[in-house]
Amino acid sequence: SIKRDLNCKKGIPLGVLEDVRYENNVLNLDECSMVCIYTDGVLEIKNNSKEEYGISRLESFIQNNYTNNQETIIDNLKLELKEFSQKDNYDDDILIVMLKNN
Repeated sequence: SIKRDLNCKKGIPLGVLEDVRYENNVLNLDECSMVCIYTDGVLEIKNNSKEEYGISRLESFIQNNYTNNQETIIDNLKLELKEFSQKDNYDDDILIVMLKNN
């Protein structure tokens, strides 16, 4: 099953304000087979009907792909986002970091 929140402390996003103090987080990921960190630009990718990709689609993608190797996951995600949006580039920056425990 997908665990949405690792109960880490949240703060101001990086680069939004100058002179912001950030707290360190230490997380135990022993029980996680994969950790996915993403920017909001991924969720806000729109299709021709102006519908956003959203968290539900990303969760479904992860559930259907987490057993693949990293290269296949990346290739599959690029393909899915391209097919969803019918675009090769996006209006916002997108970043996804997937840490996989093999």
